[in-house]
Amino acid sequence: MIGRRRSKARQWDREALEPAIRKSICTGEETFGFVRRADGSFMDICLLRDMDARKEILSEYGVAEDEVRIFY
Repeated sequence: MIGRRRSKARQWDREALEPAIRKSICTGEETFGFVRRADGSFMDICLLRDMDARKEILSEYGVAEDEVRIFY
């Protein structure tokens, strides 16, 4: 992610959304987003190209690695 750094984590509704990574079983491609707890639908935020991008997006949204649900 190129641009200015944010000093605060982005806000999101922790009651209604669960952080998740959708991973392709064919290519291994990972997409970060949120799963709506009400209906289970996935709302994608960005494609994760490498571990640095993954760490950066998790810190941007204030999410710990162990909070993230990974599904295929």
